[in-house]
Amino acid sequence: MIGLTKRAHTIVDADALTSNELAASLSDARWHAEAEPILGSTRPDLLISDDRGNTLVVELKRAPHGVHFGSVAQTAAFRDAAASVLGRDVAAMLVIVGADAHELDATGRDYGVVVVGTTSSEPADVAEAVRSRLSALSS
Repeated sequence: MIGLTKRAHTIVDADALTSNELAASLSDARWHAEAEPILGSTRPDLLISDDRGNTLVVELKRAPHGVHFGSVAQTAAFRDAAASVLGRDVAAMLVIVGADAHELDATGRDYGVVVVGTTSSEPADVAEAVRSRLSALSS
């Protein structure tokens, strides 16, 4: 493990999803998810690895505040820091909770960041949106 930190970091509201909850819901036989790992001088919301050694940094943002260029750039910077620390390629995903976020698709492609939007802020729905995109990326 790179450095699992258990601090509560609410991205929607006190009753909704935290990075720790999402990590727990994504961790299974295929993926291992760490919430808020320290990677150099950065701390992305999630670091996910699959059973084939593929690694993905995930940053969670709340709409409407997270729907902007800066969120994509931050996610790309976290990916680059993770790749430097881990010494291997790392992919990046920005998850916008509470909006579909299609307006960031082109910017995400330019920066090599997969943008996932979910109009629901329910933890199970957010986890399913991420899980669905992870399945598509790893197939």
